[in-house]
Parts: sequence; structure tokens; C-alpha cells
Amino acid sequence: ADPDVCDHYRARILLFKALTAYEAGHRAEAETSFDAFEKTEYASTEQGKLDANDYLMKAHRFAEAAANFRTLDHWVATRGMKMNLDNFTFLKKKDTVKFVSGSTDDLNKALDIIRKYDLINKCHVYFSPVFGKIDPREIVDFMVDNNLNDARVQIQMHKVIWDPNQKGV
Repeated sequence: ADPDVCDHYRARILLFKALTAYEAGHRAEAETSFDAFEKTEYASTEQGKLDANDYLMKAHRFAEAAANFRTLDHWVATRGMKMNLDNFTFLKKKDTVKFVSGSTDDLNKALDIIRKYDLINKCHVYFSPVFGKIDPREIVDFMVDNNLNDARVQIQMHKVIWDPNQKGV
């Protein structure tokens, strides 16, 4: 059998075990399975990092998930890939678009998309700061300055309530 294929399937099984154990409330078992997943070759691939985020988000390990997304953003950009913005034309009132912003440049890009696709009138729009990269007040000021009255700000409350460096909150 091909070792890469075996590693890939072993990794996917470990990740599935971590997700199901977490859902069942077996946190220690979930962590053990996820730790084993992280030791596979597959876990270090772009697809492995993307797959890992399913568990990381469920386990509230947001900083690690954000690091994976930053890696994937870089990976996508270096390969000349772009998000298909035409998908915004299919949004309905029940849909939500969240812009996770770490800079004024991110906010301006979001504003361009919001205006081009009339998102405020089409769906729910949220802005969320990348923790430690941009002050939420800067996002609110930006929203006020640009008349984004129907957009909302979503704060990572666990970062405000508990120590932002604490694992698992």
C-alpha cells in the first residue's frame, strides 16, 4: 500500500475520532486523537491544516485555527488563486457574511465587496477583529464613517472574558 495514502486515511480517521469524542463530551479522548492526528504527515499539508480547523473551531482553539487560515491565505495567494466573488450574487436574506479583519486594508477590501454586491441589503453582514491585530473600536469607527448602520460587530467574547492566551476557552 502507498504510505502517503495510508497516512492520509489514518489522519482522517484520527480527526473523525477527535470530532466525535469532543461532541460526546469526551474531551481527553478528543485531545489524544487530535494530538495523534497532528503527528501525521497529512496534518502538515495545506488540506490537513484546513481539515484540522474543523476540530480546532469546535474545541474553541481559535488562535490555532486562525494561524492555519493565515497559512492557507498565503498558500492561496502564492498560487494566484482567488475567491470567486460572483458567489456573493447568490446570497439571500437568511445568509450571513462575516469579514474577519486585522487591518484598515482588510476593512477597505470588505467595504468594496459590500458595496459592489449590495450585501447590506442582501444578507446579514458582520465584522470581527483578528484578536490583537486591530482594535474593535477602529472597526466600529470605520462602520460609522462608512454608514454601515446595518452591519454588526462580532467580538471573540472568550478573549475578553478569559485570558486570551488560555487554551481551550
